[in-house]
Amino acid sequence: MAPADAIRVAISLAVLSACLLLWRGLALTWRGDGRTVIGVGLVSGLANGAASLGGLPVAVFLLATAFSAAAIRASLNLYFLVLDIYGTAALGLGGLVTEVTLTRSALLALPVAVGIGLGHAGFQVASPATFRRVLLVLLASLSLAGLIRSIL
Repeated sequence: MAPADAIRVAISLAVLSACLLLWRGLALTWRGDGRTVIGVGLVSGLANGAASLGGLPVAVFLLATAFSAAAIRASLNLYFLVLDIYGTAALGLGGLVTEVTLTRSALLALPVAVGIGLGHAGFQVASPATFRRVLLVLLASLSLAGLIRSIL
């Protein structure tokens, strides 16, 4: 197992464990202090830099708070937008954004747009509890997939 795989396994197990605890009703009483945000940001940055899994810790943190479903969704959308802009710029400066990368991105734009539309429509009709359950299942599924991919 390569070091990146070991990191993916650790992150996947941590996120999967957090999802199970959240499913069982665990919740944080976050008071809005900056230390927590900095800590979650550092964990996210380490996870992203080491294994491209930076969104999972942020999503788990947001689900563990008392934020509304709309606030969680908006926060995640903004987080991923900023992360993608930063990542694309860093990769571009490193010479890693090529014609192949741009072509693949263009080909994926339509399916992503359709997925966003379907997700938006689902969010409009889902209850906050359903949104949280679906997000927990999605996070657990991504963690399991990462775990299996790293082990095999």
